[in-house]
Amino acid sequence: MTDDDAAIVIAGRRDDWPDGPRTLRPRQATREPNGTLWFGAELDSTGDQVWFRIDQQSIGRMPDKTPGARGRRLVDALLAQVGKSDLPLKSTLNRFEARVSAAGDTWVERLRW
Repeated sequence: MTDDDAAIVIAGRRDDWPDGPRTLRPRQATREPNGTLWFGAELDSTGDQVWFRIDQQSIGRMPDKTPGARGRRLVDALLAQVGKSDLPLKSTLNRFEARVSAAGDTWVERLRW
């Protein structure tokens, strides 16, 4: 695992998951040719997954300095987005673009593909 792979770790139990408590298990990070990173987790052993696409600059703007805290921030942003949206999480695969403002505010947008 490279330093980029460990920049965000999405793991741990979430009691506030929309369909009830879930345990997130990290998946191996991947990198696109342009340098954009993907970080993801499997939800329990169901095979359902959630993935976040984020560029290196956005990671650097996150106020959190540990991989686990960054991962929790992304999941918090995801749950906030799902809570105010009429687009529930899908079974199987969910993909989101993570955005981070210059001030460190973090939000996610569902990718349609």
